[in-house]
Amino acid sequence: MKRKLIAGTLGIALMGSSIVHPSSSFAAKPTTNNNFEESLSESLSSELINKVDKFVVVENNKFVLKDEGKLSLAKDEFAAVKAVLKEANQILNDVDKDKIVVDGNTVTIPSKATTEQFSIAAKEGKRAIKFHWWGAQIWLTKTDVIAIQRAGIAGGAAYLGSIFTGVGGAVAGAVVSTIISEYVSGIAVKVNVNYAKLLIRQYGAVTVLPQ
Repeated sequence: MKRKLIAGTLGIALMGSSIVHPSSSFAAKPTTNNNFEESLSESLSSELINKVDKFVVVENNKFVLKDEGKLSLAKDEFAAVKAVLKEANQILNDVDKDKIVVDGNTVTIPSKATTEQFSIAAKEGKRAIKFHWWGAQIWLTKTDVIAIQRAGIAGGAAYLGSIFTGVGGAVAGAVVSTIISEYVSGIAVKVNVNYAKLLIRQYGAVTVLPQ
């Protein structure tokens, strides 16, 4: 049975602690399952995300829950949403505000044109990043993955920041450590970052899937 690749220690990494890699001595193969909802934590179910999504807007480069959304939530639901919104806005603080593009209630960062170092062909895969209030989705080309693997944690994070201007800190550390820990060959990937799981330091906070 194919399985998702997870980095169970990334919650600790995002809190600024040392990154501890998974104990397995082999690199697992990526899964082809693209269902991001399966990786959502119990405290923020796909049903709750769907319920709240229409009540979240982006104002002054921050995710904001509208008053009608607050009134529609039970006490435990509001607590979960509030905690994730706080985390989402802290992560968004790392992003260069001059570079972001707001599209509805999501924030994207256009990738820099790749003319200086790499020539990205169609077969290389998609390169994009999108921030939601509940998590982030990042697409990296084969060339990007190889560059990150070769550069290591610090160098890989710097590389990620160079192709998506202003991205650093928590998101960069999570993505880079996962790729280095779990992949042995360069392939185009999609990375899903789950803020709710990061907050409670659960396994599966970050998943890496082939494009």
